[in-house]
Order: sequence, then C-alpha cells, then structure tokens
Amino acid sequence: MENVAEEDGIFELETPASEILEEMTYDRSEMMNCVDQQVQTNIEKAQAKQKKNFAKSKNKGVKVFQLSVGDLVLRKVMKNISRKDGKLDALWTGPYRPAKTKLMMLSAVVKKKRKKRPIGPLPVTPALKYKDFPKLLPVIESGEWLKDEHNDNAQAFLAKNFPHIGSLQATWVFISEECQSVGTPKEDFVQIVNVCGNHWITLSNIGCPKDTVTLYDSLYNNLDSGSKAKLHKQIADMLMPTSKHLTIQWADMQKQTGTCDCGLFAIAAATSQCYGILPQDCYWEQEGMRDHLCMCFQQGDLALFPQLAVVRKHERHHRVENTEVFCHCRQPYNPGVFMVACDRSQDWFHRGCERVPKRINKNTLFVCKNCK
Repeated sequence: MENVAEEDGIFELETPASEILEEMTYDRSEMMNCVDQQVQTNIEKAQAKQKKNFAKSKNKGVKVFQLSVGDLVLRKVMKNISRKDGKLDALWTGPYRPAKTKLMMLSAVVKKKRKKRPIGPLPVTPALKYKDFPKLLPVIESGEWLKDEHNDNAQAFLAKNFPHIGSLQATWVFISEECQSVGTPKEDFVQIVNVCGNHWITLSNIGCPKDTVTLYDSLYNNLDSGSKAKLHKQIADMLMPTSKHLTIQWADMQKQTGTCDCGLFAIAAATSQCYGILPQDCYWEQEGMRDHLCMCFQQGDLALFPQLAVVRKHERHHRVENTEVFCHCRQPYNPGVFMVACDRSQDWFHRGCERVPKRINKNTLFVCKNCK
C-alpha cells in the first residue's frame, strides 16, 4: 500500500491513493460503529440486570426511597464486599448530593427485617379501582400483557357488584415469597393471581368440596416446582385447611391462542364465576375480548365476555393435586424450614409456631400445644 524509498538512511513515505484512503476511512468508521453498538448493547444488558436485581430485592421485603436532586446519599463500595484484604476500609463513601436531573429517578433500597406471618386467618386486602383508568386502555388496545392495575380494576368492579363473593384481593399481596399479607376470605372466593412472574390465573372454591380450590389456567397444564410451591402456600393461606390436605383441581377450560392474553382469560373466568356460570362451559371470542374489556372499563362495570355460539365439551377437571399441610399455620412442607414431630399426635410443627427445644436429639421429648 505504501512505497518506501531509502536514501542515506532517510525514509520517504508516499501518500496512499485517495481511493485507498476512502476505503481505510470507511473500514475504520464501520469498526467504530460496531464498537459503539456493542458498548450500547453491554450497557443495556447491565441496566436490565440491575433492574432485575432491584425488583428481586424489592419483592423480598425492602423499603424503597425516591431520591431527589440535593438529597444526602451514601455510596456503597461494592468491591469491598468480598475482598480478603482491606477489612478496615469503609464500606460506604460520602455523603453526596445528586446534582443531575438523571439522578432524580434513582431509588435506594434498604433491607428491612421480614415480618413473619401471624398464625391463623388474616383479613382480606381488597383490590381498588384505578382512578386514572384511561391510562389502562392503551396497554389493552395494543395487545400487550395485562398488568396488576388492570386485574385490580376488574376485581374492584366484581367486588362492588358481587359483595357476597369473598377474596378479590389486591394482586400485590401475592408478590412476597413469605405471603405475609395474603388474606383468608370468610366466604367462597374468586381470586386472580400472578404465577411465574409473567402469567395470570384464576382461583376459586365456589362449588368445591371443603379444603379444595379450582385453578383456571388458559395456557399451561402444569407449573414449575418453584412457582407451584409458592402457589400452594398462597392457596393454603386463603383456605386455611382444617384437614391434613388441600386439593387443587385443574379446570378443563378453553386454551388461549398466543401468550399475551392470559390476563384477559383470567378476568373472563373470574367474571363467569361471579355470575354463576361455569368457566369450563365458556368458549370466549378471543379477538373481541380486549375491546370488551376497554368498553367495561369506560362504563365502570364488568359484564360477561362475548362467547362463540359453540357448545364446549369438557371433563370439568383434567387433573387433581393433593398437597399435605402441617403445623398450626396449615402450610405445605418446605424443605428449607425446620420441623419436628409431636411424640403423642405424630403431627409435624415448625420451630417458629411451637416452643421447640433449641437442641434436638433422639432422646428429646416434644409435645405440641394440642396434646398438652
């Protein structure tokens, strides 16, 4: 590309042709564009990871503060967390004052001690109407996945029209892994619940035997082990079984097309239950469900969803699960929580629910409150 001539130890370089220079400039420009794109991709991945970790921490029992420009804040030195040296170095630096507009939406997470759920039934936290309901309509109309606000708004309409129906609790009470706020309805209930973090289902014990609930899922026929364990705990808190088992009946209901309409089918199933119609008998017109929900929100009332003129044949329940419950709290078995058996009744109890000796061996005699 370059011709080099040597005269008396002096090198003279020839300037490359303009075509070669243009090609070199183009190649360098393309390379820099690729580098910029990769940098932007890495930044987006890092921000997404931070948001995910923040949401995970928030759901595990934390207090969130919204920071404004001029507030005093401390900055945590993350590199000192796992270092073997520098034990006397400060874990926090500052204080600082956010000075840029971009930092106004910065959130600080402060861990707080988890509240233990009291033993026995808890009162229900009702779902509330969304005051600025027009903001809910664009998500429905655009075909996106329904959020908590949509389901809470729908449940609030149902609670107003059917006061004899229990539960219809706010969806946020089901977020925590410990289920500290899940209420125990006194009446037969209907409840929309989020599972797996991105899927809506409906639970109801209307017309069910004692300690039994029917699960309406328009997409899946089963759940992963983690989501199932949390759901069983939530159902146990709502039912407070008096027997040694709780039963979950998986309804043989219409399956949706696509993955974004689970919230619509959950609301449709809950509405049908409140109106006294078996959701298994319904064959909803999926293409018109979003328009119907928008109309209901605008009118301030929730009516039955439109159905096709088709008689749907079903088995009512395609699967039944039986889960054993223990202790005074009537919870399913959790391998991460210590339990001990009463020497008289042979029933199992948690250390936090009974006065269990700190040290347990084969000669330890434990008698529960019920047997004393």
